[in-house]
Amino acid sequence: MLYYGYVRVSTKKQSEQMQKDAIYAYSAINKMYSDKFTGTTTNRDDFQKLVEQVNKDIKKKKQVTIIFYSVSRMSRNAEEGVKQYFEWYNKGVELVFLKEHHIDTASYRQAQSKAIAKIETESESVNKCVNGILDCLNEFINSKVKDDIVKAFEQAQKEVQDLHERTKDGMKASGAADKIRQARKGQTYTTIKELKTRVSMLECLKPFGGQQSIAKFAADRGLSRVTVYKYLDAINADLQTMTAEQAIKQYTKMYKDREKEQEQE
Repeated sequence: MLYYGYVRVSTKKQSEQMQKDAIYAYSAINKMYSDKFTGTTTNRDDFQKLVEQVNKDIKKKKQVTIIFYSVSRMSRNAEEGVKQYFEWYNKGVELVFLKEHHIDTASYRQAQSKAIAKIETESESVNKCVNGILDCLNEFINSKVKDDIVKAFEQAQKEVQDLHERTKDGMKASGAADKIRQARKGQTYTTIKELKTRVSMLECLKPFGGQQSIAKFAADRGLSRVTVYKYLDAINADLQTMTAEQAIKQYTKMYKDREKEQEQE
């Protein structure tokens, strides 16, 4: 039996060590696969390498077990996740989800193997009636277990969609969307790094009551003066409608919301 582990985080700044530790504690691993990419698609480098490796192992008649920390680490796209789950299941691959053992392939196989046996009596009509009921019951049991698997992937997808909506609603409620548009100044996206830098500028630069000159600030942070002045223009645009203290709170909330959103993807 070959044992593979798969871990995923959404950004390069996040650590997958907690997931790895849990998987290693569960079983010895032949190879660990790791991605730092959103889970809203299964088109991820190491995940695809895992798929290819498992396909090779299957052709060689090897038994494979893949261990995930949770279903959301495998996929936050319900359709893709369910499709891959049953592709592996039908090929005999064992899937283990440490946070959701009820949808392990072993649990699904066990449920299918517990079909209620048909009865045989001397009455053909009784046999037909009772066994018809048992067939329906067995079908219901199998359908229920499969439904649990589908719902697990749907929940993983819903969690990230809900977070996106909460973030969007929160930004609208605070007027952040308008402030972002004002601050962009031709940029397509205000990054977390820029938002954090703006906070530091408001706290440190002399124009805002701090101790550092623009040149010193730029040098200390490895930024070009052009970049600092660009950020300064965005800040000054925002200060037309809010105080420096309000701007700091606003930028801080924006980057924290965005970091939280990335953690959940």
